[in-house]
Amino acid sequence: MKRPALVASLGLAVIVGAIFFDGELSLHGDNAEFIVLARSIAAGEGLTYTHLPEPVPSVKYPPVFPTMLAPLSDSVLSMKQLVLASYWATVTLATAIGGFSSGVYTALNPHILLFSSQIMSELPFTALTLAAILTLPDSLALGLAFAAAAYFTRSAGLVLLIAIVTHSHGRRRWVALVVTGACVAGWSLRNHLVADGGGFYFVQLLQANPYYPEMGWTTPAALTARIGHGLLLYWPAI
Repeated sequence: MKRPALVASLGLAVIVGAIFFDGELSLHGDNAEFIVLARSIAAGEGLTYTHLPEPVPSVKYPPVFPTMLAPLSDSVLSMKQLVLASYWATVTLATAIGGFSSGVYTALNPHILLFSSQIMSELPFTALTLAAILTLPDSLALGLAFAAAAYFTRSAGLVLLIAIVTHSHGRRRWVALVVTGACVAGWSLRNHLVADGGGFYFVQLLQANPYYPEMGWTTPAALTARIGHGLLLYWPAI
């Protein structure tokens, strides 16, 4: 990718990002949770909800994004600026992978812009995912490192790790499989040790209705139907 295209798309992202940047704290609940976790890490309490009467370990969010925020956790504006920088990185990486038109589309994408000034993990995750895609052809180690960081930013990064395994061959596949297994096993073990029952999203997947835990666990037939409904719902996007 030629440098002028990278400079042009990044310049566009800087201008557009500045225009749409919102310095006010979003009322979305995830923003508050990330701030609490970042301040907990900064205080040496680890990935813990310390604002509650009794501290509760978090098994909902992986550690990378709160850790990125921790040094800036005294300032909401600084944390938002970190997310804005992730938006710029996302546009730059999209340009490096797909060309100038891809960078422009990314810079002007309304969904991406929506998250560009919220204290949410979507854009750091996207930047790490694109970094993995960009570096994988030349360096399996670097690509897997970025992919693992993406997984520990958002649990959805597991899909990226699995894709690397299935699209690799020979020794590369075994290396990718070992890294993927280590990431999943490590995070799952940590969650099991600090919170009986395992990870937040895994528990939700097996519940009959996550909004009403008292309804108990789902059945194999209901779980299959749920997965089928999800595929039908998201198939256009896939």
